[in-house]
Order: sequence, then C-alpha cells, then structure tokens
Amino acid sequence: MTVKVTKPAINVREELADLRKPTGIAGEAMLRAETPQEQFNLIGAGRRNLIINGAMQVAQRGTSFTANGYGLDRWSVDTYGSGTSKTVTQDSDAPYGFSKSLKYVNGGVDESAYYFIQKIERENFERLSGQAVTFSFYIKGSQALAGVPWYVTVNGDGTGNDEVNTGTYNITTSWQRVTFTVTLGDFSGYTITDSGFMEFLPIISAGSYPNIPANMSIWVTGIQLEIGKVATPFEHRSYGEELALCQRYYTKWTIPTQWAGYQNATTLIDFSVYTPVPLRNGSPSLSCTGSFYKWSHEGYQVQTSPNISISGGSQDQFSNNSIMCTVDGFSGGDNGYVANVYISNLEIDDEL
Repeated sequence: MTVKVTKPAINVREELADLRKPTGIAGEAMLRAETPQEQFNLIGAGRRNLIINGAMQVAQRGTSFTANGYGLDRWSVDTYGSGTSKTVTQDSDAPYGFSKSLKYVNGGVDESAYYFIQKIERENFERLSGQAVTFSFYIKGSQALAGVPWYVTVNGDGTGNDEVNTGTYNITTSWQRVTFTVTLGDFSGYTITDSGFMEFLPIISAGSYPNIPANMSIWVTGIQLEIGKVATPFEHRSYGEELALCQRYYTKWTIPTQWAGYQNATTLIDFSVYTPVPLRNGSPSLSCTGSFYKWSHEGYQVQTSPNISISGGSQDQFSNNSIMCTVDGFSGGDNGYVANVYISNLEIDDEL
C-alpha cells in the first residue's frame, strides 16, 4: 500500500525571521564591539571609568567656591575673560541614578573665557596610546546654549600639547547625555614624563566660541572616559572607593589630629604624617589653617597657620604613605626629646 503525505509549503526566509530575537541596547552594543577588549569592557569586567569623581560626590575642600582652581575633588573650574564673578557648588539637582552634580552659576556679565577640567596622570593615560576612547557626561543649563566645545588633549611632559581633539555640542534646559569618541595618537612619538597629563575639558570657551550668558547656570555630572567606541552606562563606584582615588591627589583632615614627633633643634619640630593612600609622587604641599600645638616634657607651645616643610622629598616616602615634615618657629626646646604635635585643618595637595 502506498501512503502519500503532504504538508504545506514553507517560506524559509519568514521562518528564519521568526527566529530572530530582539537584542536590546546592550546586545546591539556587544554586536558593534570590534575587539575582545571592547566586549570585555561592555560586560563590566574590571574598572572602566578613568575619570575620578565623575559623579561629583567627593568634596573634601568644601561645597561652594568663587575663586579659580580646584573645588570639588579633581575638578578645576577657571574663568579668565570678561565675566566678573562665578559660583561653583556641589548641587543635588542631578539626572536619574545620580545624587550630585557640579553647578556653575555665572555672574552678572557674559563670560568669554572659561573651562572645566580634569587632568589624568601618566600612570592612567599612557596605556591609551593609539586607542579609540569614548567620553560621556550629563549636562543641562538654565537656558539653551549652542556650539559649546569639548577638548581632549595629551601633554606628555607638561610643557605643551602633543595633540588636541575637539568638537561641539548643544546645552539644553533638560538633562541630556553627551557622548563622543576619539582615536588618540601614537604616544611613542611624544616625550612622556611624570609631569605629563591627559586632560578632559567637557566645557571650554575662548575666541570664537560662545560666551556663557550673564546669570546662566550649568549643571554637569556622570562624566566617564572608557576604552572603546561605545558609551556604556556610567560606572558607579562606592563613595569609599571614590574618596580613596581622590586622596591620591588631595587629603584634608577636618578634625584635629595628633602626630608623633621630636625636637630636632631649639626651634624645630620634626614629625611624620601618614596619608590614607599613597600620593601621586609629585611635590605635595602641606598647610595648616588652624592651630599647631607642640607638646613635650617642657609643656606646650602653639602657632597659628605655620609653614610646614617637607624633610627630604624622595618619591619612596610618598609612595609608602608617610611624609617627614618640619615646622620652625618654636623656642627653648631640648634637642632629641619626644614632642608630639596636634594640628587643626591639615591639608595635603598633590594635584597635577
């Protein structure tokens, strides 16, 4: 007996299409990745973000500033053009997933020259030679501003830029994420020393670029630099880890601290300061903006905001978390005796 079986015809293309499943944003990013390293970064294996304090959480120096220079940890904000004043603060207005931002409030006159900057030290940028890197950040303004430039530069020995990468974007009145990718040059042709740095300026202006209008406010946070051509979600680190990264460059003791020392001469006290983490191995400066007490078997003496100098200065003492220090200006001490010190508001600055 012959049995004849029939079945409907199928369209192979349609069947294959039905097998396709949505990949989502993360899946598409994995498919676009061109190297195993990019895929490694996308799945979150290891630390990605080379920017420190990109979420603006750490504020050892304080939370409000009007002078040029460093304010929130690792971020320097300078104005040097036509404007009359500015205020930089740590602010709670932030996009979803963030709690803090850096807020810049311009004074009553348009500002023609300004920049927000973070310098990245040699040990962290030298491995980026010839690589594609992606920067991203969240920003908004109290009013719209078009054609705002960003800069990425490499200054191998601290004396001048070896390369400059730049572009522009628009600030809107709502939080938006700005992303861009650059391929860095081959650093083998640059002279790179411990004084060198790579710098990222999410906001800069001079010359033909737009002024910041009078009384305009700008908020920025979630700043990230990562290897590869894809901007991944911002890498949140714990506050403790972020603080430790910042303390490599700046540490402030906001409560009085006691350190062991000894009388080195009639007027000199030598003592050791132990830092929370190894410093950058640069030339740190120490300052005391309060009272400096010396205690010994003879009693105590006090100075206000004395000059603290570093004894020696070798890189080893900085990388081993200790700094030998000297304060002059005391009187009547017996050489060689133990003399402990008690310091208010001690600061160590080792920024680039």
